[in-house]
Amino acid sequence: MGRIEYKSIEIPYQNEERALRIYLPKKYDISEEQSFSVLYMHDGQNLYFDGEATFGDSWKVKDTMEQLEEEGFTEGIIVVGINNNPLTRLDEYSPWKNEIEHKDFKMGSHGGDGDKYAQFIVNTLKPFIDSEYRTLRNRDNTAVAGSSMGGIISTYLGIKYPNIFSRIGAFSTSSWFAEKSFLQSMQNSQLPKNQKFFIQVGTKESGDNEEMCQMYIESNLRFEKQLLDKGFNKEDILFVIGEGDIHNEKSWAKHFSSFIKFVF
Repeated sequence: MGRIEYKSIEIPYQNEERALRIYLPKKYDISEEQSFSVLYMHDGQNLYFDGEATFGDSWKVKDTMEQLEEEGFTEGIIVVGINNNPLTRLDEYSPWKNEIEHKDFKMGSHGGDGDKYAQFIVNTLKPFIDSEYRTLRNRDNTAVAGSSMGGIISTYLGIKYPNIFSRIGAFSTSSWFAEKSFLQSMQNSQLPKNQKFFIQVGTKESGDNEEMCQMYIESNLRFEKQLLDKGFNKEDILFVIGEGDIHNEKSWAKHFSSFIKFVF
């Protein structure tokens, strides 16, 4: 079985320690000469165990990775889960201020620290992980994934640093938060054509709020279209609409195995 290591790292721009939950595959301790691909994920407290998860359900990343290793699909992938700070999550997971009014916040009141957070991952966290663990450091073996606002920042990392991240998972991406800037950033970028994007959205993201549910689907369709307009090959994008899936970890857990199989 794989195992989880708990570490912490300073986020320079916040002047705070942030917890890390790092999944190491079974072969990491068996084959000391072997190095492994790395997947960076946000909302780290929600990834592995229901008892640690904010809302009582996790992505079950450890269970899924162990199953894929048992099936022989992969020899193992290191998963680096970065805890969120609930007080600054909306700010850190978007490089842009919100461009829409929401029942919980006014226009322009959240977001804007995403570029600092992205720089932390690239300039502080990745060098730390590469120095502490046996990693395959090139872009072909480096992935990033997240859900909701985490889908925004994962996409941004792929767009801003395509030389580092070649595999991106965007689950239930809340691109409506700052959609004009989100799409414009892709349009203005010089994206390589050999990146892979896994995009997932549910038909019931907002439960009975049909208008919001439709907003999620339509904004994610525009996300895919922007990638295609940039010249991406259709086979490098997997777009999944989950019938009945809502905006929670149970839904994202359902699709995590498909994400790993597609991007790796």
